[in-house]
Amino acid sequence: MQFERRHRPNAWEDWRFRITDVVLDEGQFGTRPRLLREDGQSALFLHPGMPVRLHRDEAEGYYLNLASGAPVWFVMWRIDEADPPTAWPEFVTLSYNEAGRLLDAQERVDNVPVPAEVRDWLLIFALRIAALLHRARDDGGPLPVWASLLPRGFQLRIDAGWLTESPLTASTLAEEVRQWSGIGIELQIKSQRKRVAR
Repeated sequence: MQFERRHRPNAWEDWRFRITDVVLDEGQFGTRPRLLREDGQSALFLHPGMPVRLHRDEAEGYYLNLASGAPVWFVMWRIDEADPPTAWPEFVTLSYNEAGRLLDAQERVDNVPVPAEVRDWLLIFALRIAALLHRARDDGGPLPVWASLLPRGFQLRIDAGWLTESPLTASTLAEEVRQWSGIGIELQIKSQRKRVAR
């Protein structure tokens, strides 16, 4: 994530910050924030390793964003009140609803356009996985599945107990991994024993 800081952009502000770009991180940027350039008036920082996590209960928010015709990354960021020239991004979401809740809570949220190729793959992934898991659903409540965006694909984290009790779904997921791999996109399936906190 690229984050710009401007010094005295007008007579009323000492500092102004904005997210200038969100790029897919394949590990090439390292793990620590760093200064890319500074000219006395403005500075550009890189904040690598910001995960994008997908949550079932935000499905409507993802749909509203992706179906808008101009989907965006929503980035929440904060300023260090003790050191006003310092600010940093907190997290990224694709959910229109989550961004709205953050703004209602007086958080700072910028948006940056999602590149068309990322948008298209997100839609395809969401539809395929939703159809696959819908077939496996019973009346036991929400499925224990969490999704994350990877640099070259996606990761699904699934409750290990549920996966053991659903061998047909496990087999179908293995086939899904093979099919995504065939078009050069990574799909990781990870089992876990308990829910990961949001």
